[in-house]
Amino acid sequence: MLKVEELNNKTEIRSCNLFDLLIERRWGTSMNPPPETTPNDRDPYDEYEDDDEKARSLPEMEETVDATGTLIDQQPAYDKIINAEVQLHHRDHIITGKVKRRALGPNGKTACSYHDNLMLNSTIYEVEFPGGEVKEYAANVIAENMLTQVDYEGFTTTMIEGIINHDRDENTAVHIKDKYVKIYSNQRRLQKSTAGWKLQILWKDKSESWVHLKDIKESHPIEVAEYARACGIDNEPAFA
Repeated sequence: MLKVEELNNKTEIRSCNLFDLLIERRWGTSMNPPPETTPNDRDPYDEYEDDDEKARSLPEMEETVDATGTLIDQQPAYDKIINAEVQLHHRDHIITGKVKRRALGPNGKTACSYHDNLMLNSTIYEVEFPGGEVKEYAANVIAENMLTQVDYEGFTTTMIEGIINHDRDENTAVHIKDKYVKIYSNQRRLQKSTAGWKLQILWKDKSESWVHLKDIKESHPIEVAEYARACGIDNEPAFA
């Protein structure tokens, strides 16, 4: 910072005025922008080159594709919805689909805007279903379905359509002849074991899976009891 006597010195005043003129010529003022560069001006992004060092250039690289030739790494990693699985209404059924990518508009750009809060996210996404069909859904629709299909701990809760089959491992399951065991005073006690039993479940999204009896018996006891009675296996130790 200049002192008072320096601010009134003619040499210092001339130096300050010259400095201001040079700054204004290079960057302009708040009212007058700097002059446009001419075609002969050097591009600031050109590689540096002089008598001792040649300009270095990066080779043209093709965009990364997968084995099928589809472009990869085209979706932002911070988007929490991409690759999520969600159950949506499709062809009069609830089917599990996978969010593949952001949908592009006619201009080839992503429509709307992304927000970390799923209910404020207005982006459109493409959801692929098991049959290969792809449909577009808004982010708030996907978020609403995701929130209604998980419990308070964040685990997916899939609704059951019915039990369609059962399987028993003869080496592990308790047989009817061993249904009771004797304890002290010659009393009999029921062997409570579901080991070796599996039930085939048909879910609301029309998918099927084998589930251990101990798991489905705890979450859907009524359905298990009805199936066991209908199949005549309700006297088995695992169901009794």
